Amino acid sequence: PISDWNEMNLIPGTSRIYFDGSYLGKSFLDPSQAEDTLTLSLGKDRAININRKKLKDKTKEKIFADNKTVSTTYEIMIRNNKSTAATININDQIPLSNMDDVKVELISSDGAVYNAETGLLNWDVTLKPKEVNPYESVLDDEDKAYLNFKKETGRSRKDFEALNANL
Repeated sequence: PISDWNEMNLIPGTSRIYFDGSYLGKSFLDPSQAEDTLTLSLGKDRAININRKKLKDKTKEKIFADNKTVSTTYEIMIRNNKSTAATININDQIPLSNMDDVKVELISSDGAVYNAETGLLNWDVTLKPKEVNPYESVLDDEDKAYLNFKKETGRSRKDFEALNANL
């Protein structure tokens, strides 16, 4: 963010973006759209590596009566390959269900700020030089609808998802 940018008498137009002495590309700068602070996106930082994966060894499935609950753990691994500290904002999202028979619940978010209306998870972290940090989110997916569908029709999960996709 650039504060006091309005004292620079910037005009709308194409800008060339350089970061750490390297040319990143062109952007369009429109000062009339900014507020008290001008924020510029510099794109992906190649010195920060982020990987998100589903941890299969921590995935559990339980069936009780007409309920099937799948507990899934996702890991976001962040590596700072820079020689300086890096402040990073990480966003992830859990699925939201609009079906009464399917309930998705966040069980653990490893310190993330969670917005239940949008399903967004947000971590603000500072990594030391060369530091690697994992962040995990765990969610339960309780699915009554599929079990009822399977019991009544004998058809597969793939058939169930295909029918729901067309609704």
